[in-house]
Parts: sequence; structure tokens; C-alpha cells
Amino acid sequence: MHYCIGDFTLHPLTNKVVIGNEDKPIRQKTLQLLVYLLEHQDAIHSKQQLLDAIWQSAGAQEHVLFQSINEIRAIFKPLEVVKTFPRQGYQWIYPYSKVETVTKTSHEIPTQKKNRYAIFALLTICLAVFSALFLSSWQVDRQQPNDTAGSALNSPIMSRELVVLPVENTVSDKSLAWVRLGGMDIMIKQLQAQNKLAVLDVEDVMMTLARGNSFDLNNVEQQARMIRTNVGEAVTLQTKLLGAPMQYQLHYRLVGRYQQKQNIIYADTVDQLWPQLVTQILHHYQEPQTATDFNEQYADHHLLQAMEHFHRQDFDKAEQYFNVLHDQRPSSVIAMRYLVKLLRFRSAYEQAEELASKALIEADRQGKMREYSRIVFQQGVIASSQLQFEKANKYFEQSRALADKYGDKLYVAFSHTEIARLLAIKGYYSQAEALYLEALKYHESFRCPYGQVANLHALAELQWQVKDKLQTNDYYVEAMAVAKQNNLKVEQVFLLLSLKTHTVTQEDKQQITDKIYALIETLPNDNIRKYLTGILENKQV
Repeated sequence: MHYCIGDFTLHPLTNKVVIGNEDKPIRQKTLQLLVYLLEHQDAIHSKQQLLDAIWQSAGAQEHVLFQSINEIRAIFKPLEVVKTFPRQGYQWIYPYSKVETVTKTSHEIPTQKKNRYAIFALLTICLAVFSALFLSSWQVDRQQPNDTAGSALNSPIMSRELVVLPVENTVSDKSLAWVRLGGMDIMIKQLQAQNKLAVLDVEDVMMTLARGNSFDLNNVEQQARMIRTNVGEAVTLQTKLLGAPMQYQLHYRLVGRYQQKQNIIYADTVDQLWPQLVTQILHHYQEPQTATDFNEQYADHHLLQAMEHFHRQDFDKAEQYFNVLHDQRPSSVIAMRYLVKLLRFRSAYEQAEELASKALIEADRQGKMREYSRIVFQQGVIASSQLQFEKANKYFEQSRALADKYGDKLYVAFSHTEIARLLAIKGYYSQAEALYLEALKYHESFRCPYGQVANLHALAELQWQVKDKLQTNDYYVEAMAVAKQNNLKVEQVFLLLSLKTHTVTQEDKQQITDKIYALIETLPNDNIRKYLTGILENKQV
């Protein structure tokens, strides 16, 4: 049996679509979804219905459905075969005919099986998924019925005109408020200096967005649509800044009409991100589009989603994405390190320790010694969380030595802080204070307000333990000043929570509680608001 769809012929038994002399292989789940839509074309199917029908109890998330839908659209491009009904689901809309294959005689069957096995073996080696590059769920939900996907950025039909959009800045540090427009300006100038692409000027981008009332919006996709409406066929560069000093991340998506390239750039400082991005953009335009690229792009998609959920403190979803990424890239050290942290967050210490040991072997094999020292640090935190303080101290000392050797100042500072905390638990307050102050100097040296507030906060608590109320107050005042100066509202909440525990009168406690609630209400992240509200309510019980 096979299906005739326009000039295409679908052969379910051999997992392929044929058009002319070209065979297009299909992944098994995508094939199952395709046949299901064909056989049930009279109905609109919700996402959950399709997930239940095709993936059953595999615990699949919506992104696997989106990927398969995009693969189907790409295979049958330029035909419009699957229509998206916003908030309803998907339906097959292109006419087709089903042709029953003539039954073979008994002596022909073995040959057919041999051929099928040969085809299957060949497909296993040569599997190439011709698909749009894995748009995230909000993109698919807004996709228009005539959207298609699948050609490469360096395809002749793609414009080499590039539009750089304002940077989506998720970092709350006030000193980086310039990044939204300043980062866009830097990227445009550095890309124009390469003389390889036609990059729209800053003024043109700003005028185009202003005409559509999109300039002040955080909806990047709406900005991209406005650009396409006014400029025509163009590739947009969408970027998002996350992280903190010594661990910044720049997430980027290079989005064409049929194609998307995406990845993450890591750097100690924001200024180091831009030239790395320019190099990556030029590389994407020059590289050949091979079959393996699509699998890599799918993994890149999961990496971006995992990191973004992690930084939004949506840890359940982050863990799901990192698990998928770990399956796709089992040698990814950074995926393993983040999974170790996530396992620790939910107190799965045995699993975390086992994965950390594997991650260390892989980091050593790849020569990624910064990652190695950071994983050792996580081993220390795991031990400390289980009150195994001697074991934890050994890990932190090892991490500090490695971080110092390989120039990772951030984790030298982190190790100082954790060793100081263990010393304070043992009652060695003067030694603990010295290490907290040393950690504070490191954070001041690379201008990390988060680390400065954390160590000033720890020093205040240390002085409270030794009953030096005057010094306690001084450290709290200094910590709050740094937090306010840099607009670190979450850090302000934690400082106020500690102050509340040191406050005597009920009236003063209520005033602090009111301040905390007012701060929480101004936070844009719903997960963090719920988390902090839960902490506050628990402390009031």
C-alpha cells in the first residue's frame, strides 16, 4: 500500500517519500503521525490527542510533536498539507489517494524482505531529516497555514539581507541596561565591517519597528513579523542575554523563512560575546547543509530550551530538556553538569553523584578542565547538602585549587564562600570571615553584584552569630545598597527575609513583610514570584 499526494508518493513500509528520482526518508514517529493524519483527515486533532495516539506513554512533550509536524511540512514543500488551527490543533488538508499494493506470490516474498532489509540498513546509515529547524512551541502555535519549512540559509532562494533585532536582556543588573539597544548596535557594526552580508542599519531597524509600534515590545516574534512585513524576505537575528559575570550566555536564533540556526555562546564578560557571535553567524552562512546538521540543530534547540527554563527557575521542564539533550549528546559535559545541579535541587543525591562521576571522566577526556573543576564543586555541594561536611570540604578545596590553576576566578570565589560557610558551622568565625572577605574581593574584581551581595549577606549573618549587632547592621546596609544600585530585587528579598528573623517587634516584622510582598509583585518571572512567596509564607507559620 502507498499514498499518492500530488507528485509525491508515500511508501510507509520503507519509511520514505518519493518525488521524481529523489527519495526522502522519514523518521518512524514522523511517519506514524503522517499516516495517522492521512487516515483521520476529516477531523482537527488537538496536540494532546496526537501525543496520546503516536507517543502513548512515552512522556513526550509538545516539542516532539512540533518537530514531526515541521518535518512533514518540509518533506511535502511547497504543498500546503497540514493546517494549524490556533488553540485547536492540526488537520491534514491536501487531497490524496491510497493505492493498495498487488499481493506478491510466495516465491517473491523472500526477495522483497531482503530488499526491505537492505533499504532499512541503508536508511539507518543515511537518515536525513528534511525539516524546518525546530521552532519553539510559541512559534508553532502562531504559525500561519501557508508556513512551510526546510531549506538552508545558504539556499539561493534565501535573502542575504540580515536584520539584527534588539537584544532581549533577562539580566536584572542595572549596569547592563544598555545591552538591549547597545548590543544590537555593536552586532550590526561588527557584521557590516565583514562585508559579507547586507546588514540593515540601526536607524532602519528602529524606524521599521517604530512604524509598527513594536519597538518597545518584548515579543521578539512580533518584531520579526514586523520586519518581514516592511522589509520583505530577510533573515532576522534574535538574541537573548542570560547569566551573570564570568558565566554569561548569549542565546541566538538566525531565522529565515524556511530555516533556523540556533545555539549558545558563553563568555566571562558581555563584551566577549559579540565577536564570538559574528564569527558564528558568518560560519552558519558558509557551512554546507548536510544531513547530520539537522540532528545537531535539534540538539541545539533542546540546549536553548533547557538553559532558558533553568534561568527562569522552571526546573522541572529544564530537567526534561537536559535529559533529552543528554540522550542526544551523551558526551556533552555542560548538559551533565546542569543535570547534576537539577538532581541536587530535588535531593536526588545518589543519581547526582553517579552522573557527576561520569561527567568528570568525560570532562577529563575532552580536556575541559574548567568544567571539571565546576563539577567537583557540585560534588562538594551534594556532600554538604547531606551534612557530610568533611567530604564537602575536600571537594571544595580541590575545586578551588583547580579553578585557580585554570583561571576560573568565579569558582575560586564560590569555593572560598562554601569553605567559609563550613568553617562557620564549626564555629571558626574569624577564619570564615577572612574567606568571605577574600571571596568578596574576587567578586568586586570582576564586578559581579550578585556575588558581592551574597558574601556581604553571609558576613552579616556571621556577625549576628558572634553577637556583633553593629557590624551586622553595617554589612546589611552595604549589601542592600549594592542590591538596590544594581536593581537586584530577588537579592533584596532574601536580605529582608534575614532581617525579619532578627527583628523583635511584631510591628517591625509586618513592615518588612509588606516590603517583601511589594518587591515580589514587581518581579517579572512567575516561577520566582511563587518560589519567594512560598518561602515568605513558610517563615510566617
